[in-house]
Amino acid sequence: MKSILVILFSILLLTSCGSDTNITNTDPGDGDNTNGAQISQSDFNNIVPPCADQSNTVNLPEAMTIMSNYSQHEATSEIFSSLQFSKSLLTNLSQAILPPISASYAEVDDITVYPDSKAYDWKIGPDTYRYIITDEGYQILFFKDSNQIGDYNQLLYVEQSEDCNNFEYVQFAIKDDGEEMKGERVFRIRYKDNGAFSDIQFGADLGDPESEDYYMRTFNDLSGDMKITVNNEIVRSYLWQSDGSGSYNIFENGTVVDSGLWSF
Repeated sequence: MKSILVILFSILLLTSCGSDTNITNTDPGDGDNTNGAQISQSDFNNIVPPCADQSNTVNLPEAMTIMSNYSQHEATSEIFSSLQFSKSLLTNLSQAILPPISASYAEVDDITVYPDSKAYDWKIGPDTYRYIITDEGYQILFFKDSNQIGDYNQLLYVEQSEDCNNFEYVQFAIKDDGEEMKGERVFRIRYKDNGAFSDIQFGADLGDPESEDYYMRTFNDLSGDMKITVNNEIVRSYLWQSDGSGSYNIFENGTVVDSGLWSF
C-alpha cells in the first residue's frame, strides 16, 4: 500500500521536473496558441490555480492547537496531527497541479468532450503529460509513456467552485505495479464550506480496504467532530466543543470498546 505522501510526492516530482525540461516546439513565440507552440506568458499567468491552500480546510479551537494542551491526550493529538496532515496534502497539491512554463499548446478533441477546453503538453524524458482546463472549471492531468500507443491515462481529476468553497481532487493509478491496477482511484481529498460548517475528507489508497479514511467537520463556533473509518466501518470518533473540551469513542466491529473525555 502506498502512503498519501508517497503518492503526492510522485505527482510533485513529475510536474516539478517538467519545469526544467526542454520541449521541442513548432513556434516558441509569445502569441501563437497553435498546437505545439510553447505556452505564452500571458496564457500561463491566466491559468486558474487550484484551490488547494492551507486556508481551505477546517479550523480548531485555539486550545486544541497549543502543543502543551493537545499533547496531553491521545485523542487531541490525533485530531491535531490529522488536521496538519490535511494541510500538508493541500500544500503538495498546490505545487503539483499546474503545468510548467515550458509546456506547449495541445489539441484536445481526441481526448475530451468538453467544448472550448485548453490543453498543454510537456515532456519529462520519453514521457508526455497533458493538462486540460475545461470551460466548466475542471482541471485534468493525463500521462502517456513512450511505450504506450493510443489514449492518455487519467492521472488526476480536479473539480472546484469559482469561490473555492468546494473542491475535490482524485488521483488514479497510471500503470499496473502489483499493488494497484491502472485506472484505479488511489487517492481523494474533498473540501466543502456551506456557511454553517466546513468539512474535509481524505484517505490514502482507496483501493485498499484496510486504508483509513478521515472525515473532519467544524462549525462556525469551532466546535466539531472527526470520524475515522476503515472499509466504511467507523473505528474512532471524536466530538469537541468550542472551548476545546471533548469526548472520544473507539470501535471494534461497530461496537464501542473504549470511550473517554478530555479538557484543558
